[in-house]
Amino acid sequence: MSEHRHFPKKSSIPTRPVDRFGMSVEEDSLRASVSDPLRIHTVITFGTFDCLHRGHVRIFERVKRAFPHARLVVGVSSDALNCSKKQRAPIVSCADRLYMCSCVRYVDSVFTEESLELKAEYCKMHAADLLVMGDDHLGRFDWVTEATAGRCAVAYLERTPHISTTSIIEKCSDSL
Repeated sequence: MSEHRHFPKKSSIPTRPVDRFGMSVEEDSLRASVSDPLRIHTVITFGTFDCLHRGHVRIFERVKRAFPHARLVVGVSSDALNCSKKQRAPIVSCADRLYMCSCVRYVDSVFTEESLELKAEYCKMHAADLLVMGDDHLGRFDWVTEATAGRCAVAYLERTPHISTTSIIEKCSDSL
């Protein structure tokens, strides 16, 4: 007899302790970074997502907790883009990274990001109201709001401490 596992639907988000207003401090600050949180229907984020880890998933989760009714669209950097911005090929192929990101329950759709300079175009293409990036990019994509005529706000989330793709790769290399 085969074993069956039940996985929660994408729309069911587990609960966690919250403040008296029903939000964690992180979610509240993300919502506060937007002038009208109720107008957020689509949130977009970008990354390489090589060696997908809990830090990546936490970004998706925090977005969905702050904007539970919004679509989350994830742009996954192409192999060529990753080589140009990080001077190394990704460990995991773009096709596999797209697949893994699409399997995360917080993510509604994924696409391949071919160029950093096209961020505003991707935001327009996906009708994004909010671009969310890690705070390691703080200020780097503020230009997107102007390039989208104010349609897409930009917010930065604090990185998850003690985890990064680079540290995973280094740990794997050290163990060889």
